Amino acid sequence: MNDYRINNDGLGIIMEREGLTLKPKIRLEGGGWFIGFGHNILPGEEWMMNGITKEQAIEILRNDCKDAENKVRKAVKVELNENQFSALVSLAFNIRNFENLGLIRNINDGIRENDPEWRQAYWEQYSKAYDPIKKMKIIYKGLLIRRGKEYKLFVKPV
Repeated sequence: MNDYRINNDGLGIIMEREGLTLKPKIRLEGGGWFIGFGHNILPGEEWMMNGITKEQAIEILRNDCKDAENKVRKAVKVELNENQFSALVSLAFNIRNFENLGLIRNINDGIRENDPEWRQAYWEQYSKAYDPIKKMKIIYKGLLIRRGKEYKLFVKPV
C-alpha cells in the first residue's frame, strides 16, 4: 500500500458533510462533546471547550484523518490511486467496521468501477444510520449525498 495522505478533495467531502463547529456541542448519540469537523473532545483536550479557530479545526481534522488513513491501508490489499484512497478515507472516517464492508472485499477482489456490480448504488448502501426514534436503520439524505461524492471521487481520474 502507498503512503498517500487524504487529498484536498477528500478533505473537502468530510468538511462539507460534517460541518464546522467552532464552539463545542454535546453529541446526542453516545454523549460527550464534539467540535470542529466532528472531532470528539477527549480527555486532555479540555482547552477546546473554550472554542477553536477554523485553522485549528482543519489541523484537528487532518490529525483525525490519520486513523481513517490507517484503516484504509490495513483493509485494502490492492493498489489505489490518490483519489480512490481519499474517497475511502472519507468513508472510513464516517463508518464503523470499515474493514468488514462488502465494498472493501470487492475492491480487494478486483471488482472496480468498470464491472457491472460496481456502481454508485453499491456505495449508497452505506447511507443508513440508526434512528433512535424509529429504532431501526434508515437512509439519511446527508449520508446519501456523502456516499455519492465519495463514489464520484473514487472514479475520478487522477
